[in-house]
Amino acid sequence: MLKMRLRWQQNRYSILSRNLEIEQALKLLSRLQDVAVIDPQVAFTLLRVCGSFCRLAHIARSTPPSLSSDPLQIFDMAVKECFATCSALDLTEHAWQQAQLGLRYGGLGLRSLALHACAAYIASISSSGFADVDNQHLKHAVSTFNGLVSTQDTILIGSTVDSPIPQKALSFKIDTEQFRALFDSSSPANKARLLSASASHASSWLLVVPSVELGLHLDPHEFCVGIRWWLGLDISRGLSCSLCPNTALDLLGHHAVTCKKGGDVVTRHNRLRDVFVDFCHQAHLGVHVEVGSNLTPDGSRSHPADVLVRDWITGRFAAFDFTVSSPLSVASLNQACITSGFAALSAETRKHKANDPKCSELGVDITVTSTTTSHTSVDITVTSPLTPVLLHEAWQEQLLDGQSRGSTRLMTPSVTLLDGTASLLLCELGS
Repeated sequence: MLKMRLRWQQNRYSILSRNLEIEQALKLLSRLQDVAVIDPQVAFTLLRVCGSFCRLAHIARSTPPSLSSDPLQIFDMAVKECFATCSALDLTEHAWQQAQLGLRYGGLGLRSLALHACAAYIASISSSGFADVDNQHLKHAVSTFNGLVSTQDTILIGSTVDSPIPQKALSFKIDTEQFRALFDSSSPANKARLLSASASHASSWLLVVPSVELGLHLDPHEFCVGIRWWLGLDISRGLSCSLCPNTALDLLGHHAVTCKKGGDVVTRHNRLRDVFVDFCHQAHLGVHVEVGSNLTPDGSRSHPADVLVRDWITGRFAAFDFTVSSPLSVASLNQACITSGFAALSAETRKHKANDPKCSELGVDITVTSTTTSHTSVDITVTSPLTPVLLHEAWQEQLLDGQSRGSTRLMTPSVTLLDGTASLLLCELGS
């Protein structure tokens, strides 16, 4: 009788404790909305890092999903409301599904606690050493998890007993299936956008510390329109391009970020180029910008490089050409909705065709690192003679001295591109 009373008291304390923690977490969300009035980027960063999933992850790990589902769903709705308020958004279901994905899948990292509670509980029980195949709560959690993932990613309850299963691995499988479902239900344009947003390092701008001193802070209007663009929400609002008569703005903002009139696209290109030049200067490398007539024998202004770097790798010159391309263009869309980075690869091929003969004639050296990187629905391609250059690897390996400094500086191009793109959108919208 005494044991039963003690157990009831412990359960009652546990429930009260959880309710108090959830109440405190909800208060934090309310305060973040106040912060968003001043700086939405700071408010979002705090929400993602310490105000959403991670805030109550310990409850999901220590409480069976069948018992924690309702309060966690309430918290998820509060996170959605906080995010929508912070970013001044009218969220669609499609956009919120993307926002709840991890960054590697083009989401915002605002994972659903209710959705991932089964993964958290399974990981906790399997690593505790007390997993039991007859545990009814564990059976329910495994069954729920298997209903959220593809057939090949399902697990057996026995596997939770044999060895610990990391929560990260289980949540990744849930995210994979959620992304697949979202992708399959999307239009071709949204498929191209999702593939670009989920490309390697595309989410770097979301990971930055919003510091003005480091050049990683975004204007509130630019941040909000950047989030809207990232999630595929209506950018046009039924408006027409202010620079192109009788040209309507498309929903996803493709025309706004690629319109050649007005010079803003060139400005964005030059800002991205100047970030690279600044890195070179900090590494004490000699650089020439927009190299052309001073190198070509006939004095032609056609130039093989946006930036020419002296003493690159083998001690010879290396040419770098920057181009920003959109997977939503008519020429790219059919393949960009199937193949990630297709637009960047096409732009890269065109640049090689135009510049390789010039570089070969001038004796400019080859850079061996190769691939492309993309950023939301605009792909960055950095090309050099004969081979493409991987933006983040090349800058890190050749220009940066230390992992901590490199991780911060590698985010600068991403923020610069987002900032320039958001400026284009705001300009077209007349904001």
